Amino acid sequence: MAKKQLTIEEKLQAALVPVEEQPYKVPENWCWVRLGAVVGFERGITFPAVAKESVKREGNIYCVRTANIQEELELDNGLYVDEQYMKGNHSKLVKTGDIILSSANSRELVGKSVFVRDVPFPMTFGGFVLNVRPNESINNKLVFLYLRLQFLLGNFIVGATQTTNIANINTKQLGEYKFSLPPVQEQSRIVARIESLFAKLDEAKEKIQEVLDGADLRRAAILHQAFTGKLTTIKNADDVDGIFPSIRQWGKDLSNKDRKILIEEQDKSEKIHFQDGREWIKCTIGAIGRVSNGSTPSRKCSNYWDGNIFWVSSGEVSNNVITNTKERITQEGYENSSVKLLPVGTVLIAMIGEGKTRGQSAILDIEATTNQNIAAVIINHGKVLPKFLWFWFQFNYTKNREKGAGSGPQALNCQRVRELEFVCPSVREQKEIVRLLDNLLSREQSTVTACEEALTTIDTLKKSILARAFRGELGTNDPSEVSAKELLQEILAS
Repeated sequence: MAKKQLTIEEKLQAALVPVEEQPYKVPENWCWVRLGAVVGFERGITFPAVAKESVKREGNIYCVRTANIQEELELDNGLYVDEQYMKGNHSKLVKTGDIILSSANSRELVGKSVFVRDVPFPMTFGGFVLNVRPNESINNKLVFLYLRLQFLLGNFIVGATQTTNIANINTKQLGEYKFSLPPVQEQSRIVARIESLFAKLDEAKEKIQEVLDGADLRRAAILHQAFTGKLTTIKNADDVDGIFPSIRQWGKDLSNKDRKILIEEQDKSEKIHFQDGREWIKCTIGAIGRVSNGSTPSRKCSNYWDGNIFWVSSGEVSNNVITNTKERITQEGYENSSVKLLPVGTVLIAMIGEGKTRGQSAILDIEATTNQNIAAVIINHGKVLPKFLWFWFQFNYTKNREKGAGSGPQALNCQRVRELEFVCPSVREQKEIVRLLDNLLSREQSTVTACEEALTTIDTLKKSILARAFRGELGTNDPSEVSAKELLQEILAS
C-alpha cells in the first residue's frame, strides 16, 4: 500500500514548532521550525579495517573522522580508504559548504562541528560523523553557527545516548531540534555580523595568546637571571664558608649511611667566584640535605586509609606549595608501611611520569608522608631556604627530567636526585633572591591569570553573540521583509 502523501498544510504543521513549545520569542517575520525540515543528515560509511590505510596511494581516498573536527577541518593526520568500498556513492563525498559533525565521541566532544571552507582533494567521511547539508535556500554558515551554539550550550550532551565511554547523537532526535528561522536576506546579514564580531574577538584572542605563549620564556629568563647571580649583588663570602660545617653538624643526627653521603657529596663541591667578590658553592643536592622517598600503605586494608596523616601522591607535586592532600592515612597505615613523616619545609620532586609530572617540585607547608614515586629533600638545618631550592628545581626542570633512566618509563630515583646539581649562595643572598623571585614571578603569574580570564571572557562573549543572533537581537532584522514562513512553504513544496 502506497504511503499517503502529505499536503503542504500538513507538512507545514509538522515542520513548525507550536507556540507553546517555542523556547523564546523571535521577530514577527521569523518562524520556529524543526531542524530536520530544513536540513538533511547523512551518516558516513563505516569502513572495514581492510579498507583503511595510513598513506595516500592510487585508488584510495581521504576519510574525514572525528579527529579532523577542530576549529577548522584538520587534515594533517590522514586516514585513507579504498574507493571501492564507497560503491560509487557520490553523496558520501565532502563538498565545500558541508558541515561535518561528530555524531559519536566522548561526552565533551559529541556534537562538535566544523564548516568545510575548502576541499583540496577528494574526501569522504567515516561512520562516526554526520554530514549536515541544509536546504539550498538556507544559509549553510547560519546552520553551522546554530550547531556551534548548541554544542557550546551542552545540548548535544543532554540529547545523546551513552554507550560505554562514547556518546551518540540520534539523527531523529537531532531533526526535532528547534531552529529559529530568519528570512533569506536576514540569514546573510546575521552571518556577516557574527563573522565581523568574531573577527575582532579572534584578533584580540591572538594577541592575548601571544602574551601567554611567551610566559614560559619570560619565567625561564627571570629564573636564569636569579641563578646566574645577575639579580643580586650581596657581598658576604664569609657566610658561605660556614654553610657546610653547619650542615655537617646537623647531619650528626642522621644515619651512618646518610651522614656518609652528605660528607662525600660536600667534598666534591667547589666555589663559584663572581667579579664583584661574591662566592657561591657549586655542589649537589646530596651535599645540602637528606634525600628519601615514601611508600603506599596497602590499599587492600581499609584501616590504613581515611585517617588524619597527610599523604602526598606524585600527581599533587606540580610546582606548588602543599597545604592539603587528596588522601590521608591512619596511624595504623603509618606503622605498617615504610612511609616517613616529613617536616614542614621539605622540598619534594616527582621521580616518575612521562607527561609533565617527572621533575616537577613542591614545598610542604604541612607535615606529611609521600608515596614511593616522590623524592623528599629534607633541609631543616636553616642553611638552604626551602623556597630557594624549590625555585632552583623549577629552573632546572628540563635538565632534571633528563636524569631519568630505565628500559620502561623514564624515572629518577633517590640516588639520581642526590646527584642533581645545586648552587648555594649565602643565606642572606638566598633570602634576597627568593624575595625578588616571589615579586617578579607573582607579577608574571598575575599577567597569565589575567590573560586566561580574558580568553574565557572572549569565549563567553562568542556564546552570547550566537545566542543573541538566534533571538534576532543583533539589530540586523528588517521587519518589512517577507516572512520566513513563506520560505519554509517553498522548501516544503519543492
